[in-house]
Amino acid sequence: MTPQMTMSEEDLMERSESIDYYSCPAPDCICSRTGIPPCEWLQEVSEQIQAIADLPDNWDSYGASRANAQILKSAHGLIRALSCVEGVSKPHINPTPDGGIQFEWESRSKYFEVEVVAERAARFLFRDDDLGIEEEGNVFVGESLATIAVYILRT
Repeated sequence: MTPQMTMSEEDLMERSESIDYYSCPAPDCICSRTGIPPCEWLQEVSEQIQAIADLPDNWDSYGASRANAQILKSAHGLIRALSCVEGVSKPHINPTPDGGIQFEWESRSKYFEVEVVAERAARFLFRDDDLGIEEEGNVFVGESLATIAVYILRT
């Protein structure tokens, strides 16, 4: 489980607002924008994304589509950029039946998911059952990932 964060939301936004989908050119880079090396889980996540890429059509025996190569490329760029944000933990990774990919973070009563739904777009959902909060939205390539990073760090 992730420890409780004591930073303010403004501090989190400032720390992550310059991160974008393609800030890291390779899994072993040091992020050019933050100087932070990617975290230790990035290689494992990259391997999981490749395993999803290798799934055939109908991988779930209910007619699921094979993963879309462009969506996987965007998802990999997204997770590489997020790996440069200090404190972001390894997500759970799932293929979606329509050829997309979903990243999930969960801790006690908090849940956050990001589903890459197109080459340049993702949607997200945050839920805090203790506070009765549910928020959702979209993020597009080229926009700051601050919103996503803040939700992950809250989870």
